[in-house]
Amino acid sequence: MIRRWIVTLCLFGVLASAGAAHADQVYIGNLDTAETGGIHAPISAKVALSSEKPKGITKEPIYRYKPLYGVLKMGDAKENEIFVVLDSGDNVPRPSLFVDVNANGDLTDDPPIKLTLPEGEKDRLVGTVSVTARYNIAGRGGKVSSAITFSVYGKDLNVNREYGRAGTLPIGGKTYKIALIDTGINSRFDDYKHEKEDEEPKVLLLVDRNNDGKFDILHEAYDLGKPFRVGGQTLNTVNVDPRGMKVTLRGTGTKARPKVKAEELQEDGDVIEFETATTTGEIISFPDDYAGKFVLLHFWSMADQNSLVDLAALKEVYRRAHSRGFEIISVSLDTMNQGQAL
Repeated sequence: MIRRWIVTLCLFGVLASAGAAHADQVYIGNLDTAETGGIHAPISAKVALSSEKPKGITKEPIYRYKPLYGVLKMGDAKENEIFVVLDSGDNVPRPSLFVDVNANGDLTDDPPIKLTLPEGEKDRLVGTVSVTARYNIAGRGGKVSSAITFSVYGKDLNVNREYGRAGTLPIGGKTYKIALIDTGINSRFDDYKHEKEDEEPKVLLLVDRNNDGKFDILHEAYDLGKPFRVGGQTLNTVNVDPRGMKVTLRGTGTKARPKVKAEELQEDGDVIEFETATTTGEIISFPDDYAGKFVLLHFWSMADQNSLVDLAALKEVYRRAHSRGFEIISVSLDTMNQGQAL
């Protein structure tokens, strides 16, 4: 156990002392507009419905109940509206959903979306259709097929994506698999900037950091509107193609470091900067406050007896090596302010 700790702390020592050596670099991720499927938004978007018919609808089918109208905007072109009509009402067992897939204003030449009841559910009907996101780009590249899934709850309508943008991003000699998510489900990947600091992410970059072939939405998703840390670099977004085909990032070395909580670190993840409070209330910053030192990050919990067994051994290692620049940051994963551990 002690041997493994020594290897770990040597790595932290090298990274802490070498972090300032990074020069600004530009990194480019290239992605494909082909439908990948399964890259959903964390939360479905609610479609605003109204009894007032939009002016762009020129022809309608005969409705059985009461039509509710909605508009989806897919892409950045001027003609990017897709009309949606939910034919439903109170206690309607089988509502109908009409989508102007070909965006010509005529809802009679598009068959109703087939709605099915997912296994194990009784209140939600779902249906998937492929629409076209339109961009302000001449030629075929200005139209991108984008599958979306509707969820119907009585008179409420939600939408989520089946389309995705997947590709690769090279950083520091390593190539990561990446994907882009537009949380507004509008196929606008260039709309990533925040108007307010506390806004929810508009566009997420997914990075397969551990190379397991899948994306962890909790630990591998980054808000393109804020600095984030991947591959030993703090990255800022420079530009994103509206279609999501290209993302340009700038590695800023030690500048504009994103601050996270120590509890957000994960096994096998990158060594990233964080701030945390000590048992005395002092705020420490890693690695800023530990430049040139060897640092062991020790995560422990009262619920895991294995993490407590070697506390005495850790104290002895600290006593012997502290004078030579060795430090231990011991982070409790239990309730805050429980007192000292070491």
